[in-house]
Amino acid sequence: MKKKLFIIGAGQHAKIVIENAFEQNIYDIVGMVNFDEKEKKNKYFGVKVICNYKNLKKFIKKNKKKYSGSFFCIGIGTLRGNMSVREKIFNSIKKIIRPANILNPKSHISKFARIGEGNLIEAFAKIGAGAKIGNNCVVESFSSVNHDQVIGDNVFLATNVAFAGKKIGSNSLICDGVTIGFKNTIGKNCVILDGTRVRKNIKPNNICFEHNNKFKILPLKKYIKN
Repeated sequence: MKKKLFIIGAGQHAKIVIENAFEQNIYDIVGMVNFDEKEKKNKYFGVKVICNYKNLKKFIKKNKKKYSGSFFCIGIGTLRGNMSVREKIFNSIKKIIRPANILNPKSHISKFARIGEGNLIEAFAKIGAGAKIGNNCVVESFSSVNHDQVIGDNVFLATNVAFAGKKIGSNSLICDGVTIGFKNTIGKNCVILDGTRVRKNIKPNNICFEHNNKFKILPLKKYIKN
């Protein structure tokens, strides 16, 4: 019998989570939980919105027998780099139901890797031997966490990230096509923008990008609204 799965979110990232969950084929998707009223009528691959986030606890309590032992996965994207929103929602929902790992069968995950809870690993991603991944992370297609590398909690690795570094701190967003040089470390609460080549350690709470072939590091708080 398949486990029940709630998708927390009803936007475009929820669509990706649903696709990967179907391919994993161990969960029966109950439905999506929306935040925005505009998403109320969204439907992906037959999966509909079943309730609003504010009413989720009441919804599960009302259907306690039906949804006892259910799981969830966060279906919310990066919200323009504000990773703290994903973190708050994850920590709130896990008090009600259990986090699920959505691991696409077309990904490569070493049996010697350590993976936390509530993660999404997409097709053609690689998690190497000795790698450590925290909770509520996303590793998108064609990105890899290689041997003995460490990823904190609530980290988002977008597509085609070449990570030769040592560690990525919690609540950090690594955007499409980023290259992180050998043994470099990314601190907590950082955003590395598309295509950036990182050749040095990045301290926490910074945003990094390249402009006119120059590497820039600026305080993240100027760009992220809470």
